[in-house]
Amino acid sequence: MSEFFLELFSEEIPAILQKNARENLLQNFKYFFEKKNINFSKDFSFSTPNRLLILFYGIKPKIHQKEEERRGPKIESSEKAIEGFLKSNNFQKKDLYQKETDKGVFYFAKKPPKIIKVSDLLQENIPSILDKISWKKSMKWGDFELYWARPLKSILAVYNKKKLLFKYH
Repeated sequence: MSEFFLELFSEEIPAILQKNARENLLQNFKYFFEKKNINFSKDFSFSTPNRLLILFYGIKPKIHQKEEERRGPKIESSEKAIEGFLKSNNFQKKDLYQKETDKGVFYFAKKPPKIIKVSDLLQENIPSILDKISWKKSMKWGDFELYWARPLKSILAVYNKKKLLFKYH
């Protein structure tokens, strides 16, 4: 089992904003973990005037995604709609099969089960999770598109004792 640690270091954040941001950050990650079926045993959040921290314990290094059935367009749909479904889901025409539902006959395809590294999921998704932090008061800092309560100086993300690398604004 592994742990995930995230530290956001910024200029001094007012106390009233710290509590809300800390709780918001923790809830955003819990929601992400739930959505991706990443289980953990414990979670903590901390804050100081300059830091927001979250910590998750007991995370498995890999998750197993189950086979997933995707519904496509109706069988009467145009060839363009079918090709769009195939392209957006990385399917081939041979993967399609027909199935009747309450709304008519549709094309379906199954995504095979796969194993995904949690570290890869975190690296890909940390920036979008951080963007979801809502501040009661925020400003745009520097030449970035980032709105934050105070200028953000650094981000440290560690999973399973290894630093996670990602680009954020």
